[in-house]
Amino acid sequence: MPQLKLGIQLASLRMPFRKALETAARLGADAVEVDARNEVRPSEMTGTGLRHLRKLLEDYNLRVAAVRFLTRRGYDVHDEL
Repeated sequence: MPQLKLGIQLASLRMPFRKALETAARLGADAVEVDARNEVRPSEMTGTGLRHLRKLLEDYNLRVAAVRFLTRRGYDVHDEL
């Protein structure tokens, strides 16, 4: 029988990124949702940044379940993304 996996939105913990990962793991989460506007900015994800992120996730035995990117308007309004 498939096992239910638990994910947590890191922003809901209101902690710095590394501390939020640690807390999510301690709470028993299997995966996390990260915020691409604040926690993990795509513009800062160089090869080194990706390796560092993978290492952090591996250290806490977590996976990325989702990446969110909140906008002021819908994704079809390109000028206001």
